[in-house]
Amino acid sequence: MCQQFRMNKLLQTINERKISFAEVGRLVGYGRDTISRHCNGQRQISAEAALRYNKALGIPLHEMRPDIFEINETEDEKE
Repeated sequence: MCQQFRMNKLLQTINERKISFAEVGRLVGYGRDTISRHCNGQRQISAEAALRYNKALGIPLHEMRPDIFEINETEDEKE
């Protein structure tokens, strides 16, 4: 279930921005098929892939891989 949530967050972001898997692939340096597999759960998002998606699309790391990345709250978020 958790794995599916992470895949949906990636797919949700792609759909919200109305960009293709091919365009995401160009942004993060993966092929279109890899992006598709990450979105549909056929391939787990690695820590490196999560970092690439975070940098290119702004998806929080903990939303893609909470088992690896913890939520880091800033002082503003705590208030």
